[in-house]
Order: sequence, then structure tokens, then C-alpha cells
Amino acid sequence: MFFTSAQNEEKKMNEQKLKNFIALVTFDQNLTDIAQKMQKSEQIIEKLQKQLQQLDQDLSNPLSKKHDLEKQLHEQEIKVKELQDQESHLIASSQLVATSQEYEAANKEIDRVKFNRDQQEQKMVQMMNKVAAVEKEYQAFYQTYQTEQQKIIALIEQEKNLVQDFNKQMQQFQLDRQSKMIEIPQEWLNTYETMRGRDGNPDVPVYQDSCSACFYFMAARDIQLLKNQGLLQCKDCYRFLYHDFQ
Repeated sequence: MFFTSAQNEEKKMNEQKLKNFIALVTFDQNLTDIAQKMQKSEQIIEKLQKQLQQLDQDLSNPLSKKHDLEKQLHEQEIKVKELQDQESHLIASSQLVATSQEYEAANKEIDRVKFNRDQQEQKMVQMMNKVAAVEKEYQAFYQTYQTEQQKIIALIEQEKNLVQDFNKQMQQFQLDRQSKMIEIPQEWLNTYETMRGRDGNPDVPVYQDSCSACFYFMAARDIQLLKNQGLLQCKDCYRFLYHDFQ
């Protein structure tokens, strides 16, 4: 079959329109890929931030335990100090009694307070040992906490930098996209815009007179129409069909 020069020129124009359209679809797929990568990084950031919050919560448990024991120790120290002051006061008062009976009663009271003070001092020592143990436990946990915290913060910063880079790329893609739409028929663009959000692969080549995506067999008149127009929608899956000219 022979083509006139006008037909050959039209054929070349249709082929160029098709190549431009395929280039636009490929361009948009790259844009979608970047958007998906950015979304993945944002999800990773959210997950890492939750890990950071959990890490802070885990640290609050031994810290709270440490503060509680320190408070108890402080209260115990006050009790011991009060008993020490009471014992000193009783000893001083016993020196002023007039009779042996009063002196004996004063000494009994001193012994009672001293015994109570000894008991409270023992409790204070036990409490000090507990505080020391908890402090050691807390310091060990805090070192682990700092290491994990720094690691998570570094990962968050890394993902934030990626998101920033992806965002810049997407902005540049949006600026460059206009140039990719030149010499593509408006009806192709209109149909494509309604499809691109539903199908990640809206254009496929024809293979053995069938749609290479859903394998719908094309009628002879549709094959001829495709050759004339350069692009045609599949009647089954509605993807754009084209002949691969490469």
C-alpha cells in the first residue's frame, strides 16, 4: 500500500503526537513515583516520632521511681533529724533535774528516743542504699535512652531531608510538565486526566491485535482507526492503546 506525501506527513505527525503523549505518561509516572517515595518518608517520620514518644515514656518510669525514693529518703532524714534534736534536748534537760527519780525518768525517755532514732537511722541507711541502686539503674537506662534518642532523631532528620528533596523535585516536575503537553491533542489530554488517578499504567501497546493489559481482542475497524489516529481507548479496560513505532 502506497501513501501520498500528505498521508506520510500526517502519519509522522500522529506518530510524534503519540510519542509526546507516551513521554507525558512516563513523566507523570516518575512524578507519581516521587510522590509515593515522599509519602513513605512521611510515614517513616510519623513512626519514628511515635518511637521517640515511647522512649520518653519509658524513661519516665525509672525517673519517677527515682524521684519517689528520693522523696521518701528526704522524709526519713527529717524524721531522724527531729529525733536527734529531741534526744539532744532531753539530754540537756536531764542535767537540770533536781531529784534522782526525775533523772531516772529522763534517762528512760532518752533511751526510748535513742532507740527510736537508731531504728529510723537504719531505715534511712536502707533507703539510701535503695536510692543509690535506683540511681545506678537510672543512669544505665539514661545512657541507652540517649543513644536511642540520638539515633531516632538522626533518622527523622534524614527522612525530613528526603521529604524536602522530594518536594523540590515535585515542584520542578510541575513546572516542567507544561512543556510535555505540547502538540498533544486536547481530547487525549482530557481523557487522560480523568484516567491517571485511577490507573497507574493508563497507556499500553497493542500486541497481536489485542490490548496488552486486559487482552481484549480488537475488531479490524478499530485496528484501522488506531493506525489512523495513533491512539484509541480499549473498549474493555479503557486504557489508551497505541502501536509501538520503535
